[in-house]
Amino acid sequence: MSVAGGVRDPAPPAVSENRPRVLVLAGSAERALWLMGTQRPALVITDLFMPGMSGFSLRGAMLRRQELVDIAVIVLSAFRRRPGETLDAFAALPKPLNVERLLDVVRRAVRPAAQATNPAS
Repeated sequence: MSVAGGVRDPAPPAVSENRPRVLVLAGSAERALWLMGTQRPALVITDLFMPGMSGFSLRGAMLRRQELVDIAVIVLSAFRRRPGETLDAFAALPKPLNVERLLDVVRRAVRPAAQATNPAS
């Protein structure tokens, strides 16, 4: 598989559970949206406040595109309100980030849909 502008690297065993994953770093929300049009991700992790297109706008654009609506999204933010509820995100994790919590949420987000359960954000 070709990864445009990304890094090809299997995820740590704690995340991949013996299944290879490809990590793609987009660099911006605009590029992430473009990449999602070329290869469908299992998961998107985004901040809310970024230069250019915000995480709010990225998720809004995803929700307007039928082929992107059901992609799991994890929101990272120092924003103290519960943005996951308004963005239809799988989870919203506060900053500073707890890496173990992130890995746990990632594992749940990439499970097959029948097994995944939405965590308390």
